[in-house]
Amino acid sequence: MVRPLVIRSLAAERDLSELFDYIAQDSGVERAEIVLRRLDEAISNLAASPLIGRVHPELDGSLVCSRYGHG
Repeated sequence: MVRPLVIRSLAAERDLSELFDYIAQDSGVERAEIVLRRLDEAISNLAASPLIGRVHPELDGSLVCSRYGHG
């Protein structure tokens, strides 16, 4: 399967870098790599299927949410 193209803003890249540093400091580099790899997979899945999840009317009805890490 071809992975969809995901373009991240500079702010998003900074946020991911800060998240990596925080997790690495708290739980180690290996754990930080695992978390960011899973996050990257979730982002790719969302890009490939933007309507997965369920609509939450209380969030204006236009947002579709899915629980992270729960197939």
